[in-house]
Amino acid sequence: MKPLKVFSGFFLSAVVMAGTVKGMRPRLYFGHDPLGAVRIVEGKIIVDAKAGKALDSRLQGNLRFKVVDGPATAFVTSNDETASVEWMRKNDQRNRLSIKKGDLYLDGGAIDLGGAEVTQLFEALPWDGGILCIGRVYSKDVKERTRTARDLLQISPEEIEPYCVIWIDPATHRGSNRWLYGKVRRPLLVFPLPGRSTTPPVH
Repeated sequence: MKPLKVFSGFFLSAVVMAGTVKGMRPRLYFGHDPLGAVRIVEGKIIVDAKAGKALDSRLQGNLRFKVVDGPATAFVTSNDETASVEWMRKNDQRNRLSIKKGDLYLDGGAIDLGGAEVTQLFEALPWDGGILCIGRVYSKDVKERTRTARDLLQISPEEIEPYCVIWIDPATHRGSNRWLYGKVRRPLLVFPLPGRSTTPPVH
């Protein structure tokens, strides 16, 4: 039985390695189980709240997640996670961005976010010709609407300690944002890495 088990494990690993990026587009995944995913389609932020799930490492070994993108399915390994962390570190764009009184600036130029106020940036990555960020974004009138404890009860959960995705178009200095989750910061994963996909990253 042992040789068969070894052979089966080798076969599964080969399938995973061969199919890891086949037909998959680079996406920014967030969370753990389920995994959510973000991509940009013609300048619009698209969020898939259930794009993958965690795998039991006790049973799956090096396999960490199963992700689905349309008809394509792939398995994310711990090596993919390590490569994602390194790619995000090398491609960090936060040195180009700054926040002044809630306004976001790219290379010194103000970004039009339609009245939203940015208070923090956690990630900023090059993406489809623009910059994809994770940060805290509030409506500029939120302080005026939360002067009392009663006001806090009437505000939507999305506006309390939000983690949002921000998309910036450097050509127009315009941006958009969308709420992802609240309260607790969640891990991020880029998969497959841009340049390793078998389909163009432009949708």
